[in-house]
Amino acid sequence: MDRNSDNRARIEEIRKRRAKREREYKRKRIMIRRIVLLVILAVIVLIVTLAVRSCVSGISEKNAQKKAEEEAALTASATTDPNALAGVSANPLIDGLTVDAINQSFYSDSVFFGNTFIETMASYGLIDGADYISRIGLSIEEALNGSSGEASVEYLENDSYDKVFLMFGENEIETDTDGFEENYIDLVKAVKEYQPSAQIYLLSATPVSKTISDAAENGLTNENIIKLNRVIRSVAQTTNVNFADIFNGIADNGYLPEGAASDGIHFGKPYYIKCLSDIQKAFGKSSSSGTSVNSSDNDTDTGNNDTDDEDGDTDMENARGRAAGRNENI
Repeated sequence: MDRNSDNRARIEEIRKRRAKREREYKRKRIMIRRIVLLVILAVIVLIVTLAVRSCVSGISEKNAQKKAEEEAALTASATTDPNALAGVSANPLIDGLTVDAINQSFYSDSVFFGNTFIETMASYGLIDGADYISRIGLSIEEALNGSSGEASVEYLENDSYDKVFLMFGENEIETDTDGFEENYIDLVKAVKEYQPSAQIYLLSATPVSKTISDAAENGLTNENIIKLNRVIRSVAQTTNVNFADIFNGIADNGYLPEGAASDGIHFGKPYYIKCLSDIQKAFGKSSSSGTSVNSSDNDTDTGNNDTDDEDGDTDMENARGRAAGRNENI
């Protein structure tokens, strides 16, 4: 009897030891699996992090390169002779144009807000007393979310203006047009909130030279610029503000004249005078009487110089007459 009891006790002890070893073995296996999973997860996180950093670094380098190129072009254009373009023969678009062609009273109490185009204009000091909110490479998204620092729409609350001129698009040439249009509409809404009494003008993007357009680097072609300008015109129509076509006024057969800009994109002072002269011709007579939108089908679609009419009977001006009297906030 005692011997049987001892045997049962030993068997039970063996079972307990075996069960303990099995539990320990299972725990070790589970622990090993967890460690392997953690290692795999860590590797995945590391790979994703490196990929994101590489992507961000690539975008940053690309943006930095583009900004450096624009700054170089800005420096080059700023050293251009004020009344003529070095190396350019007689050009009927700009021949004889001086700062006197600009009607200072039309641009009094104005602010110019936008990208490199505005930054360069500010460097020439063409408008007496004008304010500038600009930065090289500025995008609409940056202007909206305040990430651009002082080149933010919020800075419009610092003063009151009669006219607000907006210039965006070149840096969004590769972006989704729907997203660009939505952002531009939001920007116009924000401008109206800060400047409810101001006339707002959306400037078209300007042409590039044939050399640049044919190269089509980063999608920068006149064909894409024309498409972009159609979107900008649509924004003006949607928001009941002015659309100013300055593309056609400086285009020669649909292109920026070769030699007008050292980089084929950012032109010099005489062309800015031409742009400002065209705008004041189109809107100078009655722009304060209501909102105007250039909705002409010829605008920025043909490359014709429609804005340089002797009588000022331009596409912009015709549109102004059609739209006079509308001044609706969105």
